Order: sequence, then structure tokens, then C-alpha cells
Amino acid sequence: MTETIPPMTEPTDTIGSAPPCSCPPDDADLGSVPTERLEHEMLTLAGHLAAATCSFLMMVGEYDRRRSWESWECLSCAHWLNWRCGVGMTAAREQVRVARRLHELP
Repeated sequence: MTETIPPMTEPTDTIGSAPPCSCPPDDADLGSVPTERLEHEMLTLAGHLAAATCSFLMMVGEYDRRRSWESWECLSCAHWLNWRCGVGMTAAREQVRVARRLHELP
């Protein structure tokens, strides 16, 4: 019989704020967290990461569409992401590529 674990984090609608984590703040204390709770927290955070990544890519797509990176004298949106967001160039190029195609998805 599988026990249902109630969510310990409250959803947030604020852009840029991280959801609260019910895990102990110190990595050493993670050893005391029950496996089921650890799995639950990992899955919850993975969902938040996926949602934030989608929002970020939608913003990248709009920023690129506007060519806003040109006002910074950057060569491309990927260069701007590399410089301003600290994203590696390969990852930045992939993010721009995906962002440009994101509107085609259902």
C-alpha cells in the first residue's frame, strides 16, 4: 500500500521567487530526511524547474524577436545570454534555438 504524501510547499505566482523547501537547509541534515519525503521534494522542485525553464525560454524568444541584444552591441541573443546570464555559449545557442521554435508547440 502506497501512502499519499501531502505537498509541503505552497505554489507561488511570483516571478523570480523560489518555492519554499521543507528539507533541512544543511546538506548534512538531508541524511535524516525520509526517502519518500526526499523523492517528493525532488519531484516538486523538478516541476518548478521545468515551469521556470519554459517561462525563461518564452522570454528569451521574445527578447530575441525584439533583437534587444543589439542595444548592448552583442553579436547575437546567445552572446547576450552568455554575457548577462552566465550561460555557456553552446547552451545559450540551444536555448535561443528552442525559444525560436517554442511557439510551434501545442
